Amino acid sequence: MKHLKSGFVILGCLLSMCSFGKIRLPSVIDNNMVLQQQSKVALWGATDRHAKVTINCSWNNKTFSVNPAADGSWKILVQTPAAGGPYRIIFSDGDKLVLSNVLIGEVWICSGQSNMEMPVAGFRNQPVANSNRILMEADNPEIRIFSLDRNLSVTPLKDGKSSGWQADDAAAVKKFSAVGYQFAKMIQETLKVPVGIIGTYWGGTVIEAWMSAESLGSFTGIQIPKDTTGVHKNSPTVLYNAMINPLIGYGIRGMIWYQGEQNRMEPSL
Repeated sequence: MKHLKSGFVILGCLLSMCSFGKIRLPSVIDNNMVLQQQSKVALWGATDRHAKVTINCSWNNKTFSVNPAADGSWKILVQTPAAGGPYRIIFSDGDKLVLSNVLIGEVWICSGQSNMEMPVAGFRNQPVANSNRILMEADNPEIRIFSLDRNLSVTPLKDGKSSGWQADDAAAVKKFSAVGYQFAKMIQETLKVPVGIIGTYWGGTVIEAWMSAESLGSFTGIQIPKDTTGVHKNSPTVLYNAMINPLIGYGIRGMIWYQGEQNRMEPSL
């Protein structure tokens, strides 16, 4: 029995050692993602090992390497080809992490307030036109959906909460922005390439909450919170910090924004 217990202790130590060096990636860099075509896109993450990180991309089978900073963070730019896939990306710091089913195509962010947030399934007593048809036809493997959960922060966050990249099916589409999804569908059907649509929105919010501290610097009378005291969804910078900053650096073609009614009395913003 003593030897058996010792064996469990050794096994536990080995498992701990194996997990110690694993690459950590932000939620937006994951299986099923879409990367912007014909562009130098950023891949980034962190490791606990003070060792070189290598990245192998199957679209050209080239291996890139980067030395992590003192805090273990790393970032590298890789060239993407014309639209296609699926591909895989292998990260290694001694232990391998493999991302699969990666597509190359067009990537867009959709953001805004309640009109952008309204899902294909609609809000209560607020149906979306043709939603049943949209959901029945939601089965396009060339469209991928990524949505950030609601969150706020007084400091810029490196990552956001998400369910990850999801396939175009009724279960995922019904919860996603009706405007954002139909925009992605239009782009895909027109260009005939994979499309990734990233949703980050929150109804009833003001534009100041979606702006960085730097971008608000030229406006007078705006109090940027220093701590969490009294902070809410309309506090300046808190949505930028939590729901935009985690996406900064991810390669996109562009962004669409819907609605600004909360600022209708402040046209200077």
